[in-house]
Amino acid sequence: MRKTRVLLDVDGVLRDWWGVARLVLNHFGKVPLDLLPNNTEEWFSRHHLEEPHKSAFIKYLFDPGLSTMIAHKMASPLPGAKQLYAYLTGNFDVTICSSQGNSFCQALTEEWLRTHMPKFKSPCIFAQKKENCIGDILIDDKPENLNAFGATGRIAIGPIYNYNMWINHNMCEATGVFDMPGIIEYLDRTFLDSPEHV
Repeated sequence: MRKTRVLLDVDGVLRDWWGVARLVLNHFGKVPLDLLPNNTEEWFSRHHLEEPHKSAFIKYLFDPGLSTMIAHKMASPLPGAKQLYAYLTGNFDVTICSSQGNSFCQALTEEWLRTHMPKFKSPCIFAQKKENCIGDILIDDKPENLNAFGATGRIAIGPIYNYNMWINHNMCEATGVFDMPGIIEYLDRTFLDSPEHV
């Protein structure tokens, strides 16, 4: 019998990517900091940036090499991320599952994980469509990933933000978002009574 396999996202789950995004936009795109949110929670509650800042957003924030390089150098783990990773690796078969799209970003993401996650040794896969990956549980922040994975009948959970909290009102019982301690409590309650879950 094998252990339950967890597919674990990085940005928005372990790494504070949006906190770094505002520094990228301020430094390279010259977007004033007072126009930028402080964290992921605030980002999605703001209106879209107006020009010329909107163009700067597109140019710099979605330059995967630039944003990932700076995220690697400057991003902090999200609150509770180290504890979550330690808990997961102690109880489940963990595979990092990130949507970083090129080998440069992927290498820097793996280096960030080795630097910041305790005793990092998990294998990494990089995929845009996480519902096509082999695993029993997905932990992710993006609602489209949670929905698609949950629709396959598997468990899809993640940290709660104002842009994904509507997931909890879905008809699909396999999806849900929680605060960091809530993720651990959910997994304890659902799986650890039977850790050899298939």
